[in-house]
Amino acid sequence: MRAREVLTFLVSPTEAKTAAAVCRPITGALAGYGETDPIAGNDSPENMQKNRRVELVVLPNVEEMLDLKSLTK
Repeated sequence: MRAREVLTFLVSPTEAKTAAAVCRPITGALAGYGETDPIAGNDSPENMQKNRRVELVVLPNVEEMLDLKSLTK
């Protein structure tokens, strides 16, 4: 749910930008690993806070990077 909230925040319009989002909507996937991939033990409040994280992985759209039509000429 934390990753979903971050993604919703990034693609939602902001008041400061007059209905423009921070990021344009993307096609992608969300994955939550909070319980299965902790980076610290859950034995203290400080370590539990370290496990409350969202890691963003941004992958480029290859079609936007390359003009694929130019490769066939």
